[in-house]
Amino acid sequence: MPLLSLYKFATKAQDAIRMLDNKNIEASLLNLKSLFKFLGIKIIVMFALYFVTIIVMIVGLSFFQSHFIQMSQQGMM
Repeated sequence: MPLLSLYKFATKAQDAIRMLDNKNIEASLLNLKSLFKFLGIKIIVMFALYFVTIIVMIVGLSFFQSHFIQMSQQGMM
């Protein structure tokens, strides 16, 4: 989808420049707008996934650390 939006933007912008047509300029900018919307949503989703991953790592490490301390106190190590 992003490559298609970028391609549509480029071709319509070239046509608009050649013909000095405002309608093609508006159409090309709408394609560029949709590309940036897609990229913005993708970035937000990636940040959310990073945040969840960090939380899972912290919880997992704290569980491992408490389990490791408990084993060492029981003399299993």
